[in-house]
Formats: sequence, structure tokens, C-alpha cells
Amino acid sequence: MLAELRRHNYVTPTNYLELVSGYKKLLFDKKNELGGAADKLRNGLSKIDDTRQKVEKMSIELEDAKTKVAQFQKQCDEYLVIIVQQKRKADEQQKVMGAK
Repeated sequence: MLAELRRHNYVTPTNYLELVSGYKKLLFDKKNELGGAADKLRNGLSKIDDTRQKVEKMSIELEDAKTKVAQFQKQCDEYLVIIVQQKRKADEQQKVMGAK
């Protein structure tokens, strides 16, 4: 710096104190900024964890619902077979009655 300006550059106590106070302000601002970002990250991670727990619970409920649906589907198929058989009997009886 001496070669560029061709003079000595002295730091006065006032300048040094201004530099230190500027550094402290910058440090405080960055600490607040990073603290806010860390809070957002913690909040996001807790939301993800809550969502994961809810998804696990819902997947268990889904498995239970699937088994119930399978049971009801089987019952419906059985009832459908019974209904078809009764309909055939009714049609046959109607033909017999119609022929008389």
C-alpha cells in the first residue's frame, strides 16, 4: 500500500474503534440471519417428522381398510351368486306359471 499511494497509512484509535464496531454489527447481523435460517430448518424438519408419523399411521389404517374391503368384496361376490341363483329359480317359476 505504501508503494501505491506513496505515503504511509496510519490507523487512528477512532478509525480502529469504528472498524471494530462495524465488525461487531456485521457479526450480530449475520448471527441473527443464521439463527433465523436455523429456526426455519428446525421447523421444517419437525414438520417432516410429524408428516412421516402421520403417513405411517395412515398406511396402517390403509392396510386395515384394504382387508375390510377384501372381506366385503368376497361377501358381495357370494351374495351376487346367491342372487343370480334365486333369479334363475324365479325365472323358471315364472315360465312354469306362464305356461299353465
